[in-house]
Amino acid sequence: MNNFKKYKISEENSGIRIDRWFRRKFLNLPQSFIQKKIRKGLVRLNTRITKANILLKKKDLIEIRDYDNKKYSPIRNKKNKVIPKKNINKFKSSIIYENKDYLIINKWQGISTQGSIKNRNSINDIVKNFSDKMNIVHRLDKDTTGALIIAKNYKATRTFAKLFRERNIKKVYYALCQGAPKKNKGSIKIIIKKNIKNKIKYSNVNQESLTNYEVIEKNHGLSSIIFLPLTGRKHQIRIVANKLNCPIIGDKLYSKLQYQNTNLKINNFLMLHALSISFKYENKINKHFVNFSEQMFDYLKKLNFNFINYKDLIKYI
Repeated sequence: MNNFKKYKISEENSGIRIDRWFRRKFLNLPQSFIQKKIRKGLVRLNTRITKANILLKKKDLIEIRDYDNKKYSPIRNKKNKVIPKKNINKFKSSIIYENKDYLIINKWQGISTQGSIKNRNSINDIVKNFSDKMNIVHRLDKDTTGALIIAKNYKATRTFAKLFRERNIKKVYYALCQGAPKKNKGSIKIIIKKNIKNKIKYSNVNQESLTNYEVIEKNHGLSSIIFLPLTGRKHQIRIVANKLNCPIIGDKLYSKLQYQNTNLKINNFLMLHALSISFKYENKINKHFVNFSEQMFDYLKKLNFNFINYKDLIKYI
């Protein structure tokens, strides 16, 4: 006799597809297994045969008619990556804001947002050690510092995905650049394309990017610039800076220039910082300002650049 198991859908899981609910609930189930069970009618929604793409509602009742503890395991077989304790502690100390749905960290330099074979420890690896429900909702380059949002549950993940998709999140970046643009203020629209070697180049096809910018200060042949990306393309700020003929200090991918100052090893540090992020969440406007890293602060001080603060950012956010 088959074992029957029933689950009532909570508010958190309302609005997602039934097959995705299964992937969240039973972490080891492959998509093909889920689709087969649904297709055979072994999974019912409110006692009726359903389809994999049906969206769930709060208080819906899912019935599994061949439930087996071994098959439907809520425990992931694959172990999370082992994260050095120093990275765990650094992550905790980097949190600048947290509530029940999300947290914001001041991401440090040298750690990827998401992992790869080469980068075995990433922000995503760290948060998955806390909870499988936590998700990265956007990215910063490995060597870019500053504001990074992390959703703590599925509801927040969906909300931020929608906010980013509809461009309802404002981001302000600060960069120290070599030289300066011809105009102190403006907008630049360029097309960004991936080539076969997976490097970003300019092209007349593919993804369009739009960025506003404003020069804040000029000093020693350098300029501090505020960048306001209106789109979210890979390496967008770095490409735009190079296109304006003022590449970001420390950007070895898009600039062959090196700042000539033997007293500072500044060329090994990407001077790009996600300074603030603002958005409307649950009918409340949230504005978060993220301080410079200690190393970037020291470089700017030695180069006699003034520090931008929250009051200076008001007109941008």
